[in-house]
Parts: sequence; structure tokens; C-alpha cells
Amino acid sequence: MFATNQMIGMDFAFPDVCKSPALVPIPLPDMAFPMAAIPVAIKILFNNAFAHNMMTTIPLTLGDLPGVALGVISQTVASQSRRLVLNSYTTLLFGTPANRMCAGGPQNMINTFGFTIIPSCPHISILAA
Repeated sequence: MFATNQMIGMDFAFPDVCKSPALVPIPLPDMAFPMAAIPVAIKILFNNAFAHNMMTTIPLTLGDLPGVALGVISQTVASQSRRLVLNSYTTLLFGTPANRMCAGGPQNMINTFGFTIIPSCPHISILAA
């Protein structure tokens, strides 16, 4: 799978069920962009951008903003995104597993589960388990 870094890419989750002003739960898409991430591996560069590992957090997600009465599970809107599963557990960046495309994790705090669907570094492959 392709590595992820601080350049363009996207994490996507659906459905992010949030309450609308009428207090009816509505499923909304939830997107997070790696360009806004807080990187941890600041000395490792993939394509002149910071490499992402399992400790990297994206503090803001978009797409669920119409759910102004907050999320059903997390009681948040536009909260953080992380990648916690399907990382490369044998490729370590700063002591934690490297993130790669198709890695999954919670988005909008814990309201939904999303995956990295658009790679940010398509010419670096992390093939390790």
C-alpha cells in the first residue's frame, strides 16, 4: 500500500450520524485531509513532506457540519481523525507503525470509522505486514 504523508490525500468515513436541528439523526459523510495533520515523525520526509505514523492526528474533519446538534455517539462535530488499524506494524517511523493507504480508524472522535482512500504519496509503497 502507498505511504501517507503531509501532502494531498483524503480519509473518508460514512455514515457519520449526527443530529440535525430537528433532532432527527442524519447520516453524513466525514472527510479528513492529511495536509491538516499534526505530524510526529518530523525528521522523516516522504516526497519532501512529513511522514505519517500511528501517532499522527488530524484535528479537524469536514462534511458533518450540517449536524449542528452534534454526533449521536461522540457528541462532537468536526472533531479529530486517527488511523489505528491496518497500519504497517513492521515498518516503524519514530518507534510507531507507519500509516499507509487503506488504514482505518475513528473519525469525528469516535462517531464513525473511516479509511484512507486517496493516497498522499503514490510512489512510496510500504509492503510490510
